[in-house]
Amino acid sequence: MKFRLLGAVAADGADGALHLGPEKRRSLLALLLLRRNRAVSVAQLTEALWVDEPPANARTVVQSHVSRLRALLAAAHADRHGVRLTTAGDAYTLHLPEGLLDVEQFDALAAAARGERRSTEAVGALERALGLWHGPALTGTVTSAPLAAWRQTLEENRIAAVEALADHLQRLGDPARAAELLRTETVAHPLRESLVAALMLALFRAGRQSDAIDWYHRTRDALADRLGVDPGRALNTAYERILRGECDERGEGSGEADAPRQAATAAPGTPARPTPSRATPTPAPVAGPTPATPSAPEPASASASTPAPASTPEPAPAPAPAPILAPMPAPAHAPTPAPASAHAPTPAPAPAPIPAPAPALALAVPLPGVDLLPRAPRGFYGRDAELTALGDALRAGPDGAIALVTGPAGVGKTALVLDWAHRHGPRFPDGVLFADLGGFSDRPDRELADVLAEFLAALGVDPADLPPTLAGRAALYRRATTGRRLLVVVDNARESEQVRPLLPAGADSAALVTSRNRMLGLVASELARPVPLSVLRPEESAALLSRVLGPDRVAAEPEAARELADLCDGLPLALRIAAAKAAADPRRGLAVVADQLRNEQRRLIHLAAEEISVASALRISHEQLPPTAARLLRTLGLHPGPMVDAYTAAALADLEHRAAAEALEQLAATHLVTETGAEQYVLHDLVWLYARQLAAETDRAEQRAARARLADQYLYAGLAAAQCAEPASRPCCEPPATSRRPRAVPGFGTAGEALQWLGAHRETLAEVIATADPERAWRLVLTQWPLILRRVRDGWVPQLQFALEAAMEADHLDGESQVRALLGWVLVSNRRLHEAAACLGPAAELAVRAGNQVGRAIALINLAAVHTELAEHTAAGTGLAQALEIALAADHPHTVALAHQHLARHHLDAGRPRQALDHALHGLALSTGERPDPRRVLLHGAAGEALSGLGRHPEARARLGAALTEAERIGHDEATADVLRALARAEDAAGEPRTAAAHRHRADLLSPR
Repeated sequence: MKFRLLGAVAADGADGALHLGPEKRRSLLALLLLRRNRAVSVAQLTEALWVDEPPANARTVVQSHVSRLRALLAAAHADRHGVRLTTAGDAYTLHLPEGLLDVEQFDALAAAARGERRSTEAVGALERALGLWHGPALTGTVTSAPLAAWRQTLEENRIAAVEALADHLQRLGDPARAAELLRTETVAHPLRESLVAALMLALFRAGRQSDAIDWYHRTRDALADRLGVDPGRALNTAYERILRGECDERGEGSGEADAPRQAATAAPGTPARPTPSRATPTPAPVAGPTPATPSAPEPASASASTPAPASTPEPAPAPAPAPILAPMPAPAHAPTPAPASAHAPTPAPAPAPIPAPAPALALAVPLPGVDLLPRAPRGFYGRDAELTALGDALRAGPDGAIALVTGPAGVGKTALVLDWAHRHGPRFPDGVLFADLGGFSDRPDRELADVLAEFLAALGVDPADLPPTLAGRAALYRRATTGRRLLVVVDNARESEQVRPLLPAGADSAALVTSRNRMLGLVASELARPVPLSVLRPEESAALLSRVLGPDRVAAEPEAARELADLCDGLPLALRIAAAKAAADPRRGLAVVADQLRNEQRRLIHLAAEEISVASALRISHEQLPPTAARLLRTLGLHPGPMVDAYTAAALADLEHRAAAEALEQLAATHLVTETGAEQYVLHDLVWLYARQLAAETDRAEQRAARARLADQYLYAGLAAAQCAEPASRPCCEPPATSRRPRAVPGFGTAGEALQWLGAHRETLAEVIATADPERAWRLVLTQWPLILRRVRDGWVPQLQFALEAAMEADHLDGESQVRALLGWVLVSNRRLHEAAACLGPAAELAVRAGNQVGRAIALINLAAVHTELAEHTAAGTGLAQALEIALAADHPHTVALAHQHLARHHLDAGRPRQALDHALHGLALSTGERPDPRRVLLHGAAGEALSGLGRHPEARARLGAALTEAERIGHDEATADVLRALARAEDAAGEPRTAAAHRHRADLLSPR
């Protein structure tokens, strides 16, 4: 199975291309593919599917498209290829194995080319990558802002690949081919100066100097005319090199013109320096020698998009409690600085000296006993977006700058800030202070007075002059840092109060803080800029494994590597431990490690290496929680899925709704759960696994009680949702006598909200049903009946068969009758007619024995549908007439209208339009209301078809138009397409073939046959 986004959005199954349907469904698939293996909320999908303000029924439309897409994938047997479209809370996830998406293949080939030293191999990889493109990316999708941004990103990646291919072609001595390649792109992007500059150099090397110079003048004029700007540095540099004749056949130059390229290889934030001709750039000043007491940051993260460095640094040091200052000594004769880069602001003038016990410049040599900034983390690369966010957050403002890096245990917060500090240390000539506060470790927190004493000593204060109190030291620290340019790194802070005294004074300094807590107080009071750090994406996880183990071992077992990354769920700490186990014994394959981690009960045990383990990191976070939040985390291990809300949390932990909501917020503040919506949260897989281990340690009786409370929570909430979705119907069941009414049940204001809740909880509810006792199980299934009828071909049969067995085991006659009636209808809709007849046969008699006349009528109506499909029209008509009589006697308008609807269709099929019209109009008289109703669509449609059959064409158009309006209000594509096809038949009968053709065309766009 293959999916394509580099051109027209398309999907191919074993039997050929899938008919994806209308523009919005293609757009929905495109966004799910672009965010593959990650949850995409309904809000994000809505934003992508509408250019302007979405309609009121946007959520229903999205759900309809998801349902149709799920059916398409099921028909193509996508699950055999590992492709699954799942629902979790208010979001959908398209699970997609590697290698099935052309975007992923393009990125992999481009990355391989970047890491390839031989130009011949790089050219092959880049040509294969560009060969995957078949037109503009995401063709056939909505022109909304999110998808437009993705189009731009994909196009930028393509152009970068073209530029790289042209560069390698020139290195191979083929500048003419490179020029031809670049010319095509330059014509399409005439103001992209990097393209024009590359084209000019290629033309010059191909012996076409006049053409190269012509492109310069043409582009300079275009920039002036369209944008009112002069050419940038890249274009001017290329022009000057051509005039000086400094371009050789390999694309290399000489002299000062090469300075931009050399400067670009330095760490971001390092000012560019003028370099002699063909000389190696002067390295940026380093922090100092290797510290005697090493310090180990959190594990580094990875990204597949960034190549690994050529050399590997030494192992990262272990945490040292002492804060440290890394002074940046000024040269004896400072050179004139080059223009500031986009990543580094122009250095401010040196601050005037302040009255301090010792001047900062006296610290060109570290003081005795003061360690330096821990070295950059071993093997760190990637996290480009987060590093950029740190740079944005730490641009000094009028009150200094503070960046707050937050995230779960083991996600790589320390590694990120250390990497940034080493890259950008030269921006802070007065030094870099560092302190690990130990807020999330087994050792006690650092005393702030001690940290301040070490900071002040590093700044040159004599220990004998230190004030004895915390307040005094904090005041002296503020004076000592005023006017200086310092970077202060505060690692592992638990709360804002620990950080405030350590923040440097003045606008020229900056602070980097890491914490597992969100520390909203620091954001509110100190204007700290949050930089959240999340787990790695699948491709980044694979890249990290390749970085630790080497690409050969990963390439030898690609499936095992993918499974290993999936089992570690993107957590860098878990990935590094798993890789370490594989690296420790080269004879042990990745499949062996994956097999160990596959066992959920022992996974956390295996994710441990000496004193480092995922379980210990989570244990510390759990132990520091308030009591109620700690108890809630333990009971969340009994929840059957990682998606929870305040209502289910309250049921599991036996809390009031408000207390559960507060406890969930506390878990979110420590990144043990992630908020996905109002009072809706998701647990990271390894956190959920840890919670399940905690839950397993609780009393068995309490576990059973918690699960029973959860089942009752879903039962009462489901009954409320069903009643709101279908207010004219009676409740499908009463809760069993053994049930316990929850303390709070979610409220539903509209039918749309109720149906959305049923859809969002479908998968979790299936797990609850599977473990519930029979009395609750069949009832829990029946509460979903409004959703089942709207998504009748969405894989409900196994769960309904389970409900039937549960009702029979509970010996509940009415329950068995209702389940049979609903299962029978689903089987009819899925064209499993003989199974439907066998299922529905006993349903009416069971309803009679249970005293449920309405249930008897519904069973007869559904059985009549089977007779109709089997062409047993006499039996169908008899059953429907009997059902109408029973419903009238029971005085149940909802079922009476249902019988009229089926009788109208029955008479239409039999060629009796007058009788059909009578039944349709009777049904419509009973189906009044302002909200959209699928039954009114069918009744209006039947009335319109009957009027057309009677030759009353204007009335037929009016009725079918009403059906179309109702179907569009509901937002159901298939129902809308059916009405359009009925309109087409009516227009044909009225002698309007052009109008009929237009209706059919629109119907095929919505729901291809």
